[in-house]
Amino acid sequence: MKYQFNKLNDWHSGPIENPIGYLVYTHLLVEHAIDYIIFKKCKNQKKIQNKNFATKADLLYKMELLPEWIYYNISKMNKLRNRLVHDLEVNYENIDLEFKTVSGYPVPLNDLLKDKSEDLVITVINIIGQHVITPINTMIAVEYLSKEK
Repeated sequence: MKYQFNKLNDWHSGPIENPIGYLVYTHLLVEHAIDYIIFKKCKNQKKIQNKNFATKADLLYKMELLPEWIYYNISKMNKLRNRLVHDLEVNYENIDLEFKTVSGYPVPLNDLLKDKSEDLVITVINIIGQHVITPINTMIAVEYLSKEK
């Protein structure tokens, strides 16, 4: 499996004109990173890669291949994505947007955003980029890609 490092490195170049599409694209990038770790670390890769996103993330966390704060953020992103793509009448006021930083402290999005709207999705994607995609991409570069050279 070839890892798409540059696509994850350029996560912010998604379809920004469509915030929900952008979130789906971001989710796809994270799933690619998860699949790559599975490819590198798991014996039954094909069987595991057919599982859903949450199951694969759970497995990597239980195998201690994802730090708790990244796992927490991935789970939060997955719930948000599922809610936004399956609900035509999203009540943005009731969305829990608390993500964690590398130190485990919350990123206080709820306090930062008084007016919740579709711009909120872009803000959340930026937080996901900073607190999921960039760290997982760096982790893969250090743990796997640097050893391939």
